[in-house]
Amino acid sequence: MGRFGQVALLLFLMFLGAVVVAGIFGGGGGSGEGAGTAAPPAQTTPPPETSTEPAPPPTTRAPTAPPSTAPPTTSPPTTQPPQMVWKRVLRWDGLAGKDVATEAFLITSDSWRLRWGMQGSEFAILSIAVYRIVPPLVYPYELYMIDNPGEDTIYFHEPGMYYLDISSANCQWYVEVEEELPEDEEPFGSVFKNASWELIKSWSGSNDKTTEKFETPRIWRVKWRVTPENQYSIFSITVYDSRGDLVYSMDADTGSGVFYVYDDAEEVYLKILCANVREWSVMVEMQRPGG
Repeated sequence: MGRFGQVALLLFLMFLGAVVVAGIFGGGGGSGEGAGTAAPPAQTTPPPETSTEPAPPPTTRAPTAPPSTAPPTTSPPTTQPPQMVWKRVLRWDGLAGKDVATEAFLITSDSWRLRWGMQGSEFAILSIAVYRIVPPLVYPYELYMIDNPGEDTIYFHEPGMYYLDISSANCQWYVEVEEELPEDEEPFGSVFKNASWELIKSWSGSNDKTTEKFETPRIWRVKWRVTPENQYSIFSITVYDSRGDLVYSMDADTGSGVFYVYDDAEEVYLKILCANVREWSVMVEMQRPGG
């Protein structure tokens, strides 16, 4: 190469070196002219504020109970009291002068009643005698003398076995026995509704009489009839046991009737007293076995 060529190569190398040096120092960045664009300063995150309040204690979860193996509890069913209603036991209807001694009837509840009605003149009279057989009473349990036509109700509050003795004058009447019972329960009604009766003793006459002693079952009855001589007639039947103790007594002046006797006396007798009586008859009956 000639001298001119050497000089040209030297100049070229010098120029190339200058370019390289400029590239190195220009990439480092500066604030002077000719320097490249400086990168934005990095953002600094401020430190979190420190609370002066004490930190809450850590939450402790309650332990979970194991599943129960007991059977589920069920409430007992509520029992409603029975609906109580009034139910007819027996009823009787009659005209003036028709005396009635009813059949015996059984009351099982603590509440029963007599409903009566009467139509007639101002001289009408209705008499209702209530006799209790069980527990036994010698005299009427209750006696009602009614002289005003109309209707009414009489209440009783004692169970037992009863019968009624009804007499009347100058009227038409009815008497009804009702018992308060649960709606699905029926009254017992007549004690001897299917009974048949057997005559064991009978007497008749127009004077006083004391009968012989005779044996009786626990429940028996006396049927009587009297024909008066005039309006002053008197008639009575008294039952005594073998020791002479009073068992039962009834009084009447006319008509007919029946009464029941409930007693442990195995042997009894009757004392029949009368005055101004044309004729009387008395029959003692017992319930036939199987009746």
